[in-house]
Amino acid sequence: MTNHLHARAFNAVAPALKKVDQQLPLSARKAVAEAVLAELKPELDRLVDYENRIMWDTTCGSCARVLDSSIRETERAEKAEAETEAHRLALSQALGLGTGAPWDAIRGRAGDVDRLQGKVLELDAEIAKLRDLLRVENKRANDAIGREETAEQAALEAQQDRPVVFREAADALGTAYEEGRIPYGGDYVDMCADELRRLADETQQAGAQG
Repeated sequence: MTNHLHARAFNAVAPALKKVDQQLPLSARKAVAEAVLAELKPELDRLVDYENRIMWDTTCGSCARVLDSSIRETERAEKAEAETEAHRLALSQALGLGTGAPWDAIRGRAGDVDRLQGKVLELDAEIAKLRDLLRVENKRANDAIGREETAEQAALEAQQDRPVVFREAADALGTAYEEGRIPYGGDYVDMCADELRRLADETQQAGAQG
């Protein structure tokens, strides 16, 4: 009602000034309206009180004000009760209890949910530990596989190099004999060289078959 009266008073200032061919800025018009309302406030308050007593069908102003306060409290209580019921309904449905669960059941289920949440957090922590352990074991296994593959590669390379080594040894043996650096007969040297070449051929064939 106060805002309505302020608006009406403010809007009434401009026509009144126009009748006497006067103008005022908006701020001055607002100040005039507020001054008039402040002057009339006691009469307006009495008018409101009178209308309130008529509404409550009583001649007692204090009684009407008590009834006003009571109905306001009742409206606030009803609003709070409606909000509480909406909250209860939402919780009941969210916890899988339907629509009619009382607060005790909701609190009990909420406690169960909290305990389950604690268990879930514990399981998450255990899973994280297992994941870390698995990561370490995977790295260890991969490192071992890497070492084994490296050893296999080295053995394969050595196997591939053996025919060359045998032939080079046979050639070196013949050269050493020709240069007089071996104190054995030529037949013995030839036999050793032939054996080295045979080993070279066998190793090369074995590598090709493998």
